[in-house]
Amino acid sequence: MTAVVIYDTLPDICAALRKLEEPHSIVFVGPTTNEIAPDGEWMKLTMAITNVVRSGSKFVAVAPPRGEKEWESTRMKVVGMMNTVRESSLCDANEGGNENTTSAFGELYQL
Repeated sequence: MTAVVIYDTLPDICAALRKLEEPHSIVFVGPTTNEIAPDGEWMKLTMAITNVVRSGSKFVAVAPPRGEKEWESTRMKVVGMMNTVRESSLCDANEGGNENTTSAFGELYQL
């Protein structure tokens, strides 16, 4: 079964992930927004993603589209989230936990 979930807020994603009953392949595209979500919402999302990865879901994060006012900050939040998910799932490495996460981000050049 294939489902597409379009979210308005990060808590929407957490709610959708809590409903998963079996492993899925998940593609997360970073949010396009002019406002950065609070750190607490990012942490809750990070933990929700970690839980589904530990339960066997494959998770791919794609960089948010460029051009939004807070693009760089949002991009760095997604990078930090993915690093935490990878580190948290390392303890499950024997079960393939750290192989279940991928991120698709081009290089961010500093000017």
